[in-house]
Amino acid sequence: MIKIHLVPIALALLLAVFLLAGWGNYALLKKDAETLSDTAKKIQVSVQTGNWEEAEGHLTKTLKTWEKSKKYWPMLVNHREMDQIDEIINRLKSYLENQDSSMSMAELYNLIFYIKHIPEKESLNLRNIF
Repeated sequence: MIKIHLVPIALALLLAVFLLAGWGNYALLKKDAETLSDTAKKIQVSVQTGNWEEAEGHLTKTLKTWEKSKKYWPMLVNHREMDQIDEIINRLKSYLENQDSSMSMAELYNLIFYIKHIPEKESLNLRNIF
């Protein structure tokens, strides 16, 4: 028979584990999202200045970072959102190759939005629970 005073301790430990796991997931997603959005912003600056080679170089760095993130994000994030980021990156790659600044900028804004949106959406807060 479980002693009554052990139940609150077990519940407190379970809650602590739950909160720590949520915080850890959020911290990991936020760190990756900041790295990805920083490189996307570098692409924006390169597109605005018309430096297409530099923009493609920053895109390559973004792709490398994204490929690393894609290894563990599926455990933490909705796959549909990851697919949307992949689609945006593919369109962006095409627009950069064709030096289409207006379409490149539109996709960059979408990319930055989705990248920043994911950690916010996955964060452990009452708004996301209810």
